[in-house]
Amino acid sequence: HFYGEEWEFNDSEHWLKCSECGETAQIESHIYSENKVCLVCGYEKTENGELEFRLSDDGSAYIVVGIGSAETEYPVIPEIYNGKPVTEIADYAFDEEDIIGIHIPEGITSIGEAAFWGCRSLKSVDIPESVKIIGESAFDACISLEAVIIGDGVEIIESWAFSRCQALETLTFGNALTEI
Repeated sequence: HFYGEEWEFNDSEHWLKCSECGETAQIESHIYSENKVCLVCGYEKTENGELEFRLSDDGSAYIVVGIGSAETEYPVIPEIYNGKPVTEIADYAFDEEDIIGIHIPEGITSIGEAAFWGCRSLKSVDIPESVKIIGESAFDACISLEAVIIGDGVEIIESWAFSRCQALETLTFGNALTEI
């Protein structure tokens, strides 16, 4: 088996997954520090009404990993969380969530693979200038998505980023785009 160093997790446990066959190993419950961060995988325990976050590998920033307990159709990603910047939206962070709009703040540098995949109610997205890359299938199957404004900082839009967005009427590109 080829187990990577990056942990996968849910709200109660974490595990490693074999990159060859998908088998999981070392499934364990989270072990939290005083500031509610798992000491093993970096998962951030949330309070009611908050998005889910994970501390970056180098400990300098937070990554949005899911909707958590935020019960809203219009989640707001904060620029700062627990005194550190929020810099990424993780792979599959909001996939298939029932959101209509999302505030992506300046400071987010990447939108992960399938981050908003299948958000069938999502209507519009403004992507700030700080974002450099929009991951593969990031907005795939967002069938209600009508308008996307891509900030001037976006350099790469990976494959199928806006695939199956059948209602998409307006897609505005920024000036830095080098790969699509």
